[in-house]
Amino acid sequence: MFLDQKMFQQLAEKIIENVGYNINIIDTEGIIIASGDEKRIGKYHAIGHKAALEERRIDIHQAEEGLYSDVKFGVNQPFYYKGDLVGIIGITGSVHETSDFVKVVKTMIELMVEQEMLKENIYHRQSNKSYFANLIFNLKGEEDEIVVLTWAQRLGYRLDIARAVLLISFDETYNGEISAMMLNQIKNSSLHKKEDFSAVLSMGKLLILKSLPTKIPENYLKNYAADIYNCVRNVTTNIFIGISSVYNDVKKYKNGFEESLFIINQLKKEQKNIGIIDDYLIEYLLFNIPKGLMEHYIGESIEKLGQSKELFETIEGLTDCGMNLVETAKYLYVHRNTVIFRLGKIKKLTKLDPVRNILDRHLFQLITIYYRLYMKGSNQFDALSRT
Repeated sequence: MFLDQKMFQQLAEKIIENVGYNINIIDTEGIIIASGDEKRIGKYHAIGHKAALEERRIDIHQAEEGLYSDVKFGVNQPFYYKGDLVGIIGITGSVHETSDFVKVVKTMIELMVEQEMLKENIYHRQSNKSYFANLIFNLKGEEDEIVVLTWAQRLGYRLDIARAVLLISFDETYNGEISAMMLNQIKNSSLHKKEDFSAVLSMGKLLILKSLPTKIPENYLKNYAADIYNCVRNVTTNIFIGISSVYNDVKKYKNGFEESLFIINQLKKEQKNIGIIDDYLIEYLLFNIPKGLMEHYIGESIEKLGQSKELFETIEGLTDCGMNLVETAKYLYVHRNTVIFRLGKIKKLTKLDPVRNILDRHLFQLITIYYRLYMKGSNQFDALSRT
């Protein structure tokens, strides 16, 4: 087992502070890797090496101190992790005085080692899972697929079942503590299953590949996302969860990731926390059409409306409310006559009459989507209003 010098030096200093005797941590080759006496670090400890080879406690009495080079009188006690020898604890002092608490010190160190190893194992597993996630989203050919399947088997996840991609975006600090806290909270969710893959993608982004039952209950994914949100909302701020459509092919998970990323960008504009691709399907499909192609058909109308944020908001309201003037007025928190006035202005500028002409209604929907994709939440209206 590789001994982390920094970790054991901290352990030695903590124990010395409590017991008052100098402590040496010696590896299985007899090298002192941590000590209250820094000059001894890196020195060979013959009795520590002998205690490691024989896996037994060896006591050196004060009268024997001069018999061994760089060895002081005291107790040399092996310590273990999961039954395997880790190293030797050397306690400098009278054997009679140190014998009473050497077992306590051994227990303390073994508990600390176990705790540190647990942290290390969790860290390495999360690192492996993050690496696995990046393999999935960069999968290109048959060789990549074999590597992904091998990693899935190693980590204990099936890729032959239906899954949806959930992407969680949130405020994160550089040290990754919030990510670790959120992953822990997610795993505590009553709806999170053992087969659900979760990992840190990058600073401020978590990934869940949510496994799905054969028959998916209504609103299953939305309910799961809501439960996750409630679990983590007290950990950090600005949490957004995007939910993709369902995929049962590992080669298509990348599509799910792109869907979820798109949803999160829209949620941020709308100041909503949870969104599913079903609610943004038309926007997503049009987003994948070149922007220039959309502008070819509706660019003239966009240009004429470009000076007025309230006209775009009115078009959006009319579209969402099925051209119902009363509902649109409620949506915009204005009087019905205000909606009628603005609609008249829109007709004059664009020559579109969505109330009477179904084709114009479709164009209104395209303008609404263009507005949400490329204009809503930007600073351009503020800049225009100042000119």
